[in-house]
Amino acid sequence: DDLDVLQLEKVNAIQSASNSLIEIINELLEYSKLSAGLEPFESIDFNFYRLVRDVEYLCKTLIVQKNVSLEVVIDSAIPEVLVGDPAKLSQVLLNLLGNAIKFVGEGQIRFNILLKKNAKGRLYIEFMISDNGIGIEAEHLPFIFDSFRQASSDTSTTYGGTGLGLSIVKQIVTQLD
Repeated sequence: DDLDVLQLEKVNAIQSASNSLIEIINELLEYSKLSAGLEPFESIDFNFYRLVRDVEYLCKTLIVQKNVSLEVVIDSAIPEVLVGDPAKLSQVLLNLLGNAIKFVGEGQIRFNILLKKNAKGRLYIEFMISDNGIGIEAEHLPFIFDSFRQASSDTSTTYGGTGLGLSIVKQIVTQLD
């Protein structure tokens, strides 16, 4: 049997709410595992350029219905194959770019990846995202990496989210060093 318009709207609303709930649960689980030190880090060879292109592709699927462009520039001095945890790096990049996409109504997001230095076979790579989104007021900047905290009280109402994305990013980056 086919659904009528009202039934289809209700099914779509249920699906959207279910997806949001799954996202919140996954963020809470990830945050809990990282906080408890139970999330192991891999050290494997991976294709850095492919990883960045995959992240770029995923992010572009998020901006299909917006008038937003995403430009990714990778420093050619960065080797194609790196050693590290590609899943954690993907998670960090998706969180950061996802925030840019969420908070840019229209315009451009630039993602620059630069090799800062190569010291004794250890690469220091800078990831820089710039956009013309809503921005963060200076007084909120010290708190953006706090758990369950967003830039302002109406941010979660307007844009959604749990306030864990940047906290997860901070935990991953801190544990990598």
